[in-house]
Amino acid sequence: MALALVEAQSMIDDAVDSAARADSACVAAIVACAVDPDSITTENARERQAVATRKAVEEIVGLLPYGQPESGVQRWWAGLTPEQQIMLKRAVPIELYDLPGIPSDVRNSLSENGRGYDPLATVRWARDNVNNADIDVFGNNCTNFVSRSLNEGGLKERRSGWGTTLERDNWGRSLAGDLGVPFVEGVTHTKSWYNADAQREFFLENGGVQIAVSDAQPGDVLYFNYAQPNESGDFSHHTALVTGILPDGQVLYAQHTPGAADYSLQDRLPMVEQSEGQQSVTIVRPKETW
Repeated sequence: MALALVEAQSMIDDAVDSAARADSACVAAIVACAVDPDSITTENARERQAVATRKAVEEIVGLLPYGQPESGVQRWWAGLTPEQQIMLKRAVPIELYDLPGIPSDVRNSLSENGRGYDPLATVRWARDNVNNADIDVFGNNCTNFVSRSLNEGGLKERRSGWGTTLERDNWGRSLAGDLGVPFVEGVTHTKSWYNADAQREFFLENGGVQIAVSDAQPGDVLYFNYAQPNESGDFSHHTALVTGILPDGQVLYAQHTPGAADYSLQDRLPMVEQSEGQQSVTIVRPKETW
């Protein structure tokens, strides 16, 4: 009985601490958004927006019962509503997965969901490498970054037919590409590896499915599209990786060139339209069928 009382008090103390951390993060997010529209620059507004998003994520992480014994974490998880469990799995999947005591079936649902790759490992690699210039091969590496993230998460390269990078239905790198030989179009990498439009088409033609923004999950791929194809005939022009979804439905993503983590799609889309014109977005969930 005494042990149960001590554990119960520990859980209460941790809940109070989590609430305090969440409140602190919330206040910080509000402060980060406070701007003077007459003096702030666009770049500074973007940075404050990114800070506010990160604070929102920290607020949710603050709800996790860190410091509790595994048995306490298991009871905490079992006491959440299904809606609360889904919210945490979508918003902070890595932090939830890494929390000691989270049931194995929850971990499996985060990392093994029938796609043929581990979406959690994909997101983890992407977040760790948004500013890693060592992976750069092209002038713009946004799509290369997403291809690398998926590949590092377990999505195998497709080498059908003759198995060359010249074939439209392949997705991958040649030996030269693996060794870092300077980019030679169609030789070191397939177009679907480095070109946003070609990658979107490849995944949709090879087992992937288009997902509504409201149904996005970590590990999905986000494409920004022109209203009309450009002079090269490309519709999609930028590629990013979905890393989380906030409770209000904001889709967070990681990108490269330039590197950034946990940008908000809903916040950033109007900014992209200012520089690129009217935009649409496509979210694709790849699935390995080869």
